[in-house]
Amino acid sequence: MENIVEERAKIQRKKIVKFVIIYTLLGVGLLVGAHFFRGWYLQNLETRKKGDQLEIIDEEENFSEHSPEIMNIPPKYIDINGVYKYPIVVRDADSPDDEIEIRLIESPSWLGIEDRTIVGTPRKEDEGSHKIVIEISDGYNIVTETYYIQVGENDNE
Repeated sequence: MENIVEERAKIQRKKIVKFVIIYTLLGVGLLVGAHFFRGWYLQNLETRKKGDQLEIIDEEENFSEHSPEIMNIPPKYIDINGVYKYPIVVRDADSPDDEIEIRLIESPSWLGIEDRTIVGTPRKEDEGSHKIVIEISDGYNIVTETYYIQVGENDNE
């Protein structure tokens, strides 16, 4: 009877040793696998060149929930030979100010954009209505705004 008990204890010890070895190997395998996955993940992140440095962009960060918004109203009338100035004020809840780009998509030839300000001086031949299309981008979202400028002579002189 003692022999049977010893034999069962021996079998039980072998099972425990196998169990410990298997779970130790499994744990080591998970650690090694996690290490290799992390290396692979870091190698496969998107990169964006910013100046002379590469910036790593995580997929979670590569998303902008809010679109940029123009916060002020453009002047809709300008006198012939008058200086038209429209400093564009933009707000974006999740993008820094220096990452917002503003472009004139459509405008008369006498208008341009300098430091986020639409500027220009219309001549007599520019009299009438002119369509202006502005594009604002935070790098992820693009917003387009359209308005019209009326060029005419000032009747108050």
